[in-house]
Amino acid sequence: MPDPKLKVIDSGALPWEERPNEKIGRSLYRKNLIEDPDTGMEVRLVRYPAGAINPRHTHPCAHGMYVLEGTLATHDGEYGPAPTDRRQVLTANYVYTLPFFNHGRGILNSAVGGWQVSGIVAAYTGQPTTITTSGVDPAGLGIGNGGPASLRPDQICDPNKGAPHTYGGSAQSASQGLAWFNTACFAAVPQGVVRPGNAGRYTVRGPGFFNLDTSIMKNFNISKEGQWKLQLRAETFNTLNWVNPNGFASANNTATNFGQISSFRAARRIQLGAKINF
Repeated sequence: MPDPKLKVIDSGALPWEERPNEKIGRSLYRKNLIEDPDTGMEVRLVRYPAGAINPRHTHPCAHGMYVLEGTLATHDGEYGPAPTDRRQVLTANYVYTLPFFNHGRGILNSAVGGWQVSGIVAAYTGQPTTITTSGVDPAGLGIGNGGPASLRPDQICDPNKGAPHTYGGSAQSASQGLAWFNTACFAAVPQGVVRPGNAGRYTVRGPGFFNLDTSIMKNFNISKEGQWKLQLRAETFNTLNWVNPNGFASANNTATNFGQISSFRAARRIQLGAKINF
């Protein structure tokens, strides 16, 4: 039996809705397939006229605060950003059908006309990280390494202000002391002082992210009736081969690789494809 929760949509039976677009000076036609108010997800089909660029973008801003065991922690050191907090998130996409040789039946029209270029741009700021320490427990809290709680050092300045944002390979970072943030802003609790470190939760901002994916594609009719079509496409991921630092080698201020970047997101990838629709 079919799953009663599964909703099957016959896109062919839905009518095209005409939507005048002032930016491009002409109408677009679309079919709304899914609109989920709980998640905000929207799925739709859009038909673009040749030569039209239809950019879309979203730019939400958010600031999540840390909640400790169901209670908003407001005392010093515990009130701070949530681990998933990203202050700025930008996504944009575009679709452009090349307006050349779209009419006619010549070889040049068939080979050059009808190509479609599209892409997705994503950029967002980094997530926060909590700085920890080990080997000392000046407040006598009995907190050990590897538990749900961790010891923290003192924070004596803003590690994000004037941060060097330098990185390299593991050997280069170690030999040149490359670091993403100002590691000198963290120090051990002074000897003889009985208290935990004053560094707060998630006070260091990690690396952000920028990416551009692009594709170009075209459908060729390979039968007189148009029932058989050949689709050629080329896609690139991280088209600009942008270097995106990803994670820290260690967030422990006693480690030799404290504050150094140890991983990176994927480099440029190119994908070619062809398929026959019938």
